[in-house]
Amino acid sequence: MMALSVLSVIGIVLKWILFVLLGIIGLVLLILLIVIFDPFFYKLKGFKDQEQIEAHARVFWLFHLIRVEVDFVDKKLVWKVKVAWKQIAGSDMVSEKDEEAYHQHGELEIEPAEGENVFSLEAGETAGEALPKKVEKPKSEEAQLLSTLTEEWKERIRMAEDETYAREQREKAKEEKRRAKAEKAAEKQRLKDAAEREKLKKQREAEKARKAALENGEGGNLSDRIDQGIGKLEALYEKVWDIIDAILDAPDKIEETLEEKLGPIEKYMRMYDRYPRKSETINAIFKLLGDILRPLVPKRYQIDLHFGSGDPYNTAKLIGIWYAIAPMLFPKQTRRNRIEVKTEMEEKVLDFTADIRGHFSIATVLVGPIIAALCNRDIRRLIRFVWKLKKKKDAEAKKAEEAAAKEAEAAEAEKSKAAEAAKASDAAKASEPAAVVKQTETVNQTDK
Repeated sequence: MMALSVLSVIGIVLKWILFVLLGIIGLVLLILLIVIFDPFFYKLKGFKDQEQIEAHARVFWLFHLIRVEVDFVDKKLVWKVKVAWKQIAGSDMVSEKDEEAYHQHGELEIEPAEGENVFSLEAGETAGEALPKKVEKPKSEEAQLLSTLTEEWKERIRMAEDETYAREQREKAKEEKRRAKAEKAAEKQRLKDAAEREKLKKQREAEKARKAALENGEGGNLSDRIDQGIGKLEALYEKVWDIIDAILDAPDKIEETLEEKLGPIEKYMRMYDRYPRKSETINAIFKLLGDILRPLVPKRYQIDLHFGSGDPYNTAKLIGIWYAIAPMLFPKQTRRNRIEVKTEMEEKVLDFTADIRGHFSIATVLVGPIIAALCNRDIRRLIRFVWKLKKKKDAEAKKAEEAAAKEAEAAEAEKSKAAEAAKASDAAKASEPAAVVKQTETVNQTDK
């Protein structure tokens, strides 16, 4: 019985461990499937008129837990990255120093205005113990009223004030533009009148000079005019031959330029020429790119364009080209998906309003196209070819490194041999006087 109870306990423990492992594996698979198949949603809105331009972009992922917001308003770019309710990055992030000051003193560090006292002492505090505190100014009636309102009403008031301010700024910009246009027209007319006066003045001076030359007998010298004409013809002849020489030298220069630019990729071009099934492989690559880019196409777009080039002929020509290619690019124009173009023949204008929305997922952009590409025989052959090419290149690099290491070792050995030879030479030079003395003593003993 004891043995059975122990085995049953071990079986229960193993069963629970198996359940936990299966639960962890299932949770990981669930998270992986959510990450792969949950779509990215994006929204792009914007407008442009003669006064200003605005653009707003939003990207949401994982049930709006991860958000990226980009706004371009009043020529300022503001971006934010948020995870749930927490902002983790952005152009308006508060610095760590300001956050620390806020947590310590209950407010952000503020540069004091000139003459403003932002420090005060509480009862019982010394000057060294006092913390910086901003002197509170008495609240006005408007500030007291705003403090009693709810956040929703505060937001509405702020939006109304922003809209009023924006409308005033637009009216102000329109008035400034009208005034600038009037000043520009007046300046243009003034410059035109000055140019006309200068032209008339030059014509009068030229007429006076011509009359004076005729009176002095200088204007009718035929030989001088012939010489000037011959000089101009000679200069023109030289210019023509220079142009002809440049045209004749152009093929050689083009060939040299192509050799210089295509030299580094010449071996790859030879590989491309020898590669089998080139056209099928290129078609498979373009199909893969199309499968990757197709899910990124917006699912909804509404664009209104107000266009004018200032020249009726050019405007009509461009609009004709647009209406010729629009049915091929956007075959189905519906109330939900549409692009409308309004033309202005006499003025130069380019205004638009746009609302673009779409979604895509990792599965549709990467997983599906990659699996379909791996099922293609030409893509697999290309991958094997690139892999072999990479291995060959790595082997050549390794051989080059080994050869460089051997050359370095040989140079080091030569250097050590030269050092040893230098030491032997120095030792021989040092021992030479002693050998001479010994030889002299031997000779003297022999003479005796």
